[in-house]
Amino acid sequence: SFSPDGTKILFASNRSSFREIYVMNADGSNQVRLTNEQTSKSFPSFSPDGSKIVFSKLITVSNLAIFKMNADGSNQVQLTFPETGSDQYPSFSPDGSIIMFTRFDNGSFLSPIHWINADGSNFITILTKSQRNYKPSFAPNGLRIIYSILAPVAPTRYDVVSKSLTNGEEKFLTGNGAN
Repeated sequence: SFSPDGTKILFASNRSSFREIYVMNADGSNQVRLTNEQTSKSFPSFSPDGSKIVFSKLITVSNLAIFKMNADGSNQVQLTFPETGSDQYPSFSPDGSIIMFTRFDNGSFLSPIHWINADGSNFITILTKSQRNYKPSFAPNGLRIIYSILAPVAPTRYDVVSKSLTNGEEKFLTGNGAN
């Protein structure tokens, strides 16, 4: 993901023995590893002001949790504590107060979308459907979210859905149900 000012790119790579979080200049120069632990990390994303990074980190053999750290890699804090399943695809709200993510339940086809306050408090389920939901993100004004779903009519295709946070209206932007 790009930093808010567009000068940095955040990414995960397994160039070491475990997938780690890196940052580099937008032109690919100055690649710096921010994490260095013997567990995999993925899906990094900057906060709107660029001071924090949110990401998923393997906490057991099959569970990922959401963590937050400073943009320099310091001060990692675990924000979610899934007993089963994996919390993935975290992203900040435009004002940085909320982190939204998908929880993939082990042994289930469901993957509801949740959010928490940026400090990890106030866990809320905002979307529960009998489908796989992926990569939720906020609209710049914070009034809608978009996410991908595994298309019900073609289980190898993904559709993009937009949902209003004010009235709950959902609109398929691609695929089945798109206008």
